[in-house]
Amino acid sequence: LPDGTDPGTPLSTTGNLFTDGGVNFGADGPAAGSGVTGLRIDGSEFTSFTAGDTIFLSQEATVDAAITASTPPGANARATLVINADGSYTFTLTDNFLLPNPDSTNPNAQTDLISTLLGGIKVFAEDGDGDQANDGNGIALNLSVVDDVPTANATPASTADALDEANLSDG
Repeated sequence: LPDGTDPGTPLSTTGNLFTDGGVNFGADGPAAGSGVTGLRIDGSEFTSFTAGDTIFLSQEATVDAAITASTPPGANARATLVINADGSYTFTLTDNFLLPNPDSTNPNAQTDLISTLLGGIKVFAEDGDGDQANDGNGIALNLSVVDDVPTANATPASTADALDEANLSDG
């Protein structure tokens, strides 16, 4: 960003929720056309989400103001997140988040956990016969900004990271 500390650094990061998050769909594979079935932000269903939509992360122009997510672009958009049907995602920083200065122990490296500030992000997926990935607990998507550089990773939202169909009647 022009007013960031490293204007030449890339402003987006990409990954895949299924491969990075350790999701194993078993023999059924992901659901036809779209393994991604839903999104939850701050513990609430993000009902306006459809795979491939751009999610805008916005923050008022005040240090430490709340960060909000919406599908129509809001005022003061700071970043975008696109989660595709195949689990691939792109997190792009479009402006600086207005967050407090780093602590005095390492003043040159500031990491802000955007997912935590949003109250958590979970993405839901299902396999080819409708079983929820990760026992329905979702895949946690962790978005961070390290001194004006976006980073992201995905992890299972609980200890289960594969579908266990052995106990299902239609297994």
